[in-house]
Amino acid sequence: MSKASQSTAKKAQLGDPSLEYNWIDNGDQRAGEIMELATRNVWLSHKPLTREQYEALKLPEGFIKSGIGCASMDLAYFRRSPNAKQDGPLDTMRVDSRIFVRVARPGQIESTQDGKAYDGLVVVHVHKHHSLLFKAGRTIEVMSFADGRDYVPVMHDSVIGIPGASRDNKRQLPEGWTVREIQLKHDLLVHLPTPTRAAFFLSAESFQGPVTLNL
Repeated sequence: MSKASQSTAKKAQLGDPSLEYNWIDNGDQRAGEIMELATRNVWLSHKPLTREQYEALKLPEGFIKSGIGCASMDLAYFRRSPNAKQDGPLDTMRVDSRIFVRVARPGQIESTQDGKAYDGLVVVHVHKHHSLLFKAGRTIEVMSFADGRDYVPVMHDSVIGIPGASRDNKRQLPEGWTVREIQLKHDLLVHLPTPTRAAFFLSAESFQGPVTLNL
């Protein structure tokens, strides 16, 4: 099988190639998120945005800018919008001439076992249907939380999920959390669970899961 055929086959495992707006393929460029306050639905820019373009966006009434960041995976696919009854096309809307897709809705914010806030990060349960592709040849960090499960990198250089985030900040791991590096010999497909447990760090990174990689 040619490399092009292999790529097409791998993409078909990730999602429906015919659903243009379900795919996010921005490379290492930033995408912006906006949130509808009444519903807490999060809408993601389908194409890349610079910080300047994001700041200049004119939003519909009832929406706020909830953050901008770079994706850590090579390709992403959203199987459906939150609360959709079945997989299919995402809800879309046009904001200031740009297409945004409805991809997520944040829910419960976790506390530590003793009921306190985490130091240096926020852990949120996010309602979304999100699949990721990491290409062979990369080395990625995989985080294990205290539950021993795997959490994959989803965002970096991001100001989404936690106020004051900056890549200049040092990552702080809670006790019992670990990180390992994995060199990918083959493409890695990850289907995040619904809801997703998402950790947003002051270091402007996000790791999400839980999944079992067996790597």
